[in-house]
Formats: sequence, structure tokens, C-alpha cells
Amino acid sequence: MPARWSSRRPAGSEGGDSRIVIRANADSWIEIQDGDGSVLLRQILRTGDSFRVPNRPGLSLMTGNAGGIEISVDGKPGRRMGPTGFVRRNIPLDPDQLSSGAIGE
Repeated sequence: MPARWSSRRPAGSEGGDSRIVIRANADSWIEIQDGDGSVLLRQILRTGDSFRVPNRPGLSLMTGNAGGIEISVDGKPGRRMGPTGFVRRNIPLDPDQLSSGAIGE
């Protein structure tokens, strides 16, 4: 585990086989919605916090600090989602799209 990440256990999908983990490198507000627009999670991830995204199709992410989060897929670190303080909406939480690099900064 990289030194900048907390050793705290990630929240969400406890004991599950989640493929996507969102980690906060800086305090970042996030919201995860399903395909119907229902909010599954809305909170501030503090530096070092992480969240295991449920393995469900149609989920999307909004963040108020795209540069403050990193999304890993299958344990492989991903790219930043944008510059620090940048708001991003409708980021598909699809492991294949995230792994391919189609989604990122």
C-alpha cells in the first residue's frame, strides 16, 4: 500500500469482491448514484479514507474535488479524475472503462 494512503480498512462492500476502490488523497466530497438517480452514498472522504464501490452496473460518481481522489480497479492504481478543486459529474463507475483509461483527467 503506498505510504500516502491510510492503512484504515476501506468502507463499503465489506467482505465483498469490489473491483473499484475510491481513495482520497485530499478531502473530497463524493456522491454515487445508480442508473435511476438514487443516491447510494453522499459524503466527504477525508484524506486517507477509501470506499469500495459495489459491483453493480450503472453506477456513476460526482466529486467536488476531482484532484483529491484516485480510483483503483482490481488493485491497480488509476489516474486522477481532474485537477484539485475541479467538480466532475457523471463519471461512470465501470471497471472496464476505468481500466482502459477512457475515463480520467
